[in-house]
Amino acid sequence: MDFLKTVFWIGFAVLVSGVAIAVIPFKEEIVASNYMIEISNWAVSWYYIPLEPTEEGFTGSFLRNSTFEPTFFHNWGREPIILELPGAQWGGFQTNIGFIAKAKLYTPIDGYVWFEVVSGDGVRLYIDGKLIIDKWSVIEEWQGANSGRVTVEVKAGEHELELWWYQWVGDAIAAFDTDRKVMVVENKSDPIAGMGISCTGVALIFLAKIRTPSKSKKS
Repeated sequence: MDFLKTVFWIGFAVLVSGVAIAVIPFKEEIVASNYMIEISNWAVSWYYIPLEPTEEGFTGSFLRNSTFEPTFFHNWGREPIILELPGAQWGGFQTNIGFIAKAKLYTPIDGYVWFEVVSGDGVRLYIDGKLIIDKWSVIEEWQGANSGRVTVEVKAGEHELELWWYQWVGDAIAAFDTDRKVMVVENKSDPIAGMGISCTGVALIFLAKIRTPSKSKKS
């Protein structure tokens, strides 16, 4: 009898715990909000790079300025990247070219934002001078593109994005992407886990009830 009472009360406690987990927000999750970040066009400065870049960056001769859209995908392959320069042959195995691009980012609320960058060789992304993606290496042809993705916390207000990119050999590609949605932390309940735990509690209570002997009536 004592054992069955213990099983009953354990089942009751498990049932209550399951209901609490199912209805009470206790778990933090990062979810997309209705707020969107704003990104300006990128101001791009192009450089001819005679020597392979090092961990410190690259050194080269300034070529020209251009702009990119807030999010962009450029796949030049082995074609010349800058056609406007007479005799330009950058592209293919003679690429030796890089750029430093800057853009303004504005977020209306504190939250989290994901960014993704792609390069045929090296690429680095900074926000307010802090390095957040570091894929700074020459990629062999058989390895494909060099890419990185990160989710970072950003405070409300204006920030500066800075993108360093270079193409040393092989196919040239440059891309920057984000869905622009600000993600926020929300507390949520867990109905599925709570239901499973509650069912276990009900099963224990039922087991204790059906195994409890009933009292016989005296004649």
